[in-house]
Amino acid sequence: MKNLLLNIFTRIALLAMLFGIPILLYAQSSIESSLLQNASVVEAVSLISPMAISPFWTLFLTSLASNFGFGNEYIATNPMLANIYIVIASFILVLITTIPNLSKFSKPLGLAAKFLENKAGYFIYILTLIAPYLMQASGNSNIEMSGFAIGGYEIPSSIFIIALLAIPYFLVVVTVRYFLEILIFLSPIPLLDALFEFAKKVFTFGLVLIYFFFPKFGLILTLLIFVAAFFLFKKAKKFSNFFQYIYVEPMFSKLFGKDKTMVSENIPNKIKAELPNINLAIEGLTGKKYGAIPAKSSVWFIKNEDDLFICQSKLFRKPIVQQVSLQGNLRLGKEVYYHVIDNESNDFKLLVNNTYKEVIPEIVEELYLNEIGSVGLAKKKEALTEQGVNTIKSLLNIFNTDQLSKMKKSIIEE
Repeated sequence: MKNLLLNIFTRIALLAMLFGIPILLYAQSSIESSLLQNASVVEAVSLISPMAISPFWTLFLTSLASNFGFGNEYIATNPMLANIYIVIASFILVLITTIPNLSKFSKPLGLAAKFLENKAGYFIYILTLIAPYLMQASGNSNIEMSGFAIGGYEIPSSIFIIALLAIPYFLVVVTVRYFLEILIFLSPIPLLDALFEFAKKVFTFGLVLIYFFFPKFGLILTLLIFVAAFFLFKKAKKFSNFFQYIYVEPMFSKLFGKDKTMVSENIPNKIKAELPNINLAIEGLTGKKYGAIPAKSSVWFIKNEDDLFICQSKLFRKPIVQQVSLQGNLRLGKEVYYHVIDNESNDFKLLVNNTYKEVIPEIVEELYLNEIGSVGLAKKKEALTEQGVNTIKSLLNIFNTDQLSKMKKSIIEE
């Protein structure tokens, strides 16, 4: 069901981007005024693609251009970008998110920084859109526009439509970009990280230059990038969910010292209403499809009195609350970077990250888990380690005094 909804959503998003923008362009002539010239639809939409690919770098380039009066009218006259403090702040953010990605050793920190940049990208873009209206001079306050009033400021309706269209764009493109960054991170080639980061900066710089001088061509590229990312989105979303939950969340937990408890304080109210007597509630990731919930989905694993439930929160509708009926006892296995809760018949699998490491003994006791030790890659790693230790011991035994004496004696006897 979720896969169906995801497919429907992404198709609607694609149609909205392909047909919504031409409609806006057609309607622009009837709503344009002297102030709206500063945020024309073509120039506003063309800026989406570089913002989605590298938000801080795009902010630095556009704010630098604005301060030097370079580029198109939208950039040159945007009051948010024409600020030297924005140039300095965006440059610092570029360094923070770029330097760690130049080395394999610091790349995990770089991915965590990129995760924050992904979250900030859309909001930076929206601020860039509405800045001309929030910071407009009092002399422009009597201009008539077709739009909405927010806090005494008149904002054109076209800006709201662009902001809505940007949501699926950022969701799809940022997810696919993050997916590619993870693949680069996992690659064994040392210089690939730095090369990818350099290529991304050059590509974004090229998009910004096209945006400055050929905004209509930039609009076409923006749509093509979205269409290309659209076809990778489903796979990228699952993989990114896994990587974020297993690796990024524990990293933030170590940095800020926020380990999770056995009964989380962040249980959604809709789930609390369905299950009022919660003894255990942990956030996890499905290791395999269970009922209506597909694999690699973010879920809540809850013990309500004596019953077990797997729940998935929904934004605009009731959550999925599915009782877990299992054959065989639940088991706890230890993977390299996370724990696995499954059952003997292997029809249920839940991944639990290391933010729960301190409360694992409590979870074991509450769920009566049978601890089976290392599983998967962790088990193979232990076997290889043991094999290596045994090999080293065998080599060292060759140089053992007793062993040498035996070898010497056998040679003399022969």
